[in-house]
Amino acid sequence: FIDRPEAVDAALSQNCNMRIDISTPNGPTNPFADKWFHNEAVKAFAFHWTQDPRKSQEWYNGEKKRLQDPRVIAQELDLDFDTSGEESTIRQEWVTSSTTLRKYLQQEGLLPSKGNYTPVAGADIGGGVAENTYVALYGPVVGDLVSWVDGDTTRTAEKLSRLASQDQVSRLKFDSIGVGKGVASSLKRLPVLSSGINVGNSPTLAMWPDGRRSKDKFRNLKAEIWWTLRDRLRKTHEHWCWLNDPTTGAQYNLDELLLLPDNDPDFLLQLTLPGYKILDTGKIAIESKDELARRGVKSPDRAEALIIALAPFRRPATFGSTSGMV
Repeated sequence: FIDRPEAVDAALSQNCNMRIDISTPNGPTNPFADKWFHNEAVKAFAFHWTQDPRKSQEWYNGEKKRLQDPRVIAQELDLDFDTSGEESTIRQEWVTSSTTLRKYLQQEGLLPSKGNYTPVAGADIGGGVAENTYVALYGPVVGDLVSWVDGDTTRTAEKLSRLASQDQVSRLKFDSIGVGKGVASSLKRLPVLSSGINVGNSPTLAMWPDGRRSKDKFRNLKAEIWWTLRDRLRKTHEHWCWLNDPTTGAQYNLDELLLLPDNDPDFLLQLTLPGYKILDTGKIAIESKDELARRGVKSPDRAEALIIALAPFRRPATFGSTSGMV
């Protein structure tokens, strides 16, 4: 639960002969969880409430009733890494339902054909420091994600153009801020229709089921798009629950859903990383990359490609002339 845990690890690496980390779980993606699950040199030991002679099943049931919050119960009672931690924008069970539903539809011959949709694509530019990522979107069907590292913006733009042409996308959307600016100038000279997306811009005027417009509901465009992803994956989960038991979940049109591929575990995990919060203004904000870094979570670059693909396209303003008075 400390800020910048990776920096703390580095600072202590040469300053002590023995170190003991003591904590309750705080999600599955941080240095403490990495030590617990993946570092064989660490001797991990769990002290569970069932090992405390003062506590019983009756005590546990009472605590669950008192605490109510599933995250707190997972963190303080169950030692559950998956359910504890920040309030994720995208829940793990929604992602699992999405990949499972896709496999089911494919097996039954009911998976929507890519040819029925005009695809779009999204790209997140890493600039050689992080991965460049690309993904095409065919209505509800998410294509296979492509990732590579290359700091040359011209080569990156050329590869994005080839991928977009190969997938016959109608428009390639890319992150236009930061290193994306260099790719933008190269893409203008290539045979692909592309648009830069600045997720820091203000939200759109879209209306949500609760009667609020995006500009009144979200802090910025980034929050609006992540919430769009959240809404579609929530519906996908509910639809899968309904298919298994019509008394649960809800039925939706397939075009309202989002069907994820299951061949990239890192991509699927990254979708669940960013948390969200409600600001004093009542608007929704998505956890920033800096906030993720403070709790030891790396930037979800692969997930950002899908976010960019889902971004609404804003046509550039046109200018004309008029005469007289209006």
